[in-house]
Amino acid sequence: MKMTSLKKPITAMKKWLPVLITFLLTSLPETFAQVGPGPPPPTGIPIDGGLSFFLGLGAAAGAKLLYDSRKKS
Repeated sequence: MKMTSLKKPITAMKKWLPVLITFLLTSLPETFAQVGPGPPPPTGIPIDGGLSFFLGLGAAAGAKLLYDSRKKS
């Protein structure tokens, strides 16, 4: 019975083993990582002080234009 040489498979394994280990170490943590549920959706659009300020300025500008137009006629 003749013994076959294992030199070629071992050489190939030594060549690809670092690549395989690198691939497994970089891909496995991402596979097991789990992202929890996101935050709940907002219930409504809040009207904060900035928007109220601009609405007030618009109302004041409209009132002044109305006052000026009635004053001229």
